[in-house]
Amino acid sequence: MSSRILLCVDGSTYSRAAARVAIQLAAAEKQAHVTALHVVPVVKASGNLLKDIPGRLGFEPAVVAPEVYETHLRSGEDLLADVARDAEQAGVELKTVNEAGAIAPTVAHHARHVDLVVMGLRGTTEDQFPGQGGGHIDQILDRMLVPVLFVSKDQKALTGIALGYDGSDGAARALKATALVAAPTGLPVHTIYVSSDGTGGEVLDECGELFPELDLHKHVVVSDEPHTAMAAKAVEEGANVLVVGFRGRSKVKDFLYGTAADYILMKTDLMVLVAH
Repeated sequence: MSSRILLCVDGSTYSRAAARVAIQLAAAEKQAHVTALHVVPVVKASGNLLKDIPGRLGFEPAVVAPEVYETHLRSGEDLLADVARDAEQAGVELKTVNEAGAIAPTVAHHARHVDLVVMGLRGTTEDQFPGQGGGHIDQILDRMLVPVLFVSKDQKALTGIALGYDGSDGAARALKATALVAAPTGLPVHTIYVSSDGTGGEVLDECGELFPELDLHKHVVVSDEPHTAMAAKAVEEGANVLVVGFRGRSKVKDFLYGTAADYILMKTDLMVLVAH
């Protein structure tokens, strides 16, 4: 069965990198289908004061004049047209959706029937005001039922995948998400087990037993700080994607290995594949 990928587009440097990665994944699988989604975070004033109050008070989506709404809409169409041209050049099937609404619920709605979501780690806010972007991550992840690949702005292509694996349920979900990306691309997968004394690494054997078709490489790292150790090992092995599991709660701190993903998402340049 061919994969279905939802690509979130907002015109940021992060979004452009995400588009390159999504097209790479789709091209590798040949029959993958990509939907490029641009969310217009404004709506036209309805004339109903009660209905418009949340948007007028600053809640998303903002209520704006019709001409402002049309400007946002046209901008989204232009961004989607650029992505469509890149996909066509790569021989990738892609359809576009330009829809007004609040970002997180709109993305979640369109993600219901796909296998993978690809989006920038941050967005246009980060481009304009460095250090202030990424505000939608928690809201989006809390609504997702499928893996999400967050792409950092300087990435041009996937080079390898690093998976923190400890045999837990979250790690098992992360392994499945890894296979979704690694199987069609043939990318090397570096499975990493972190312990304070170097023991326990035999749990990595499960990865090969479950997915023998993957190009797996096992690593046991001695450290008391799993988050820094996993990120450092990924870079050392030439992998630019780190896979972590999400426990399905509402905070970034609830990822596999506690604060690991919080650290990875905010303090490294790695792409992060979050598995639910």
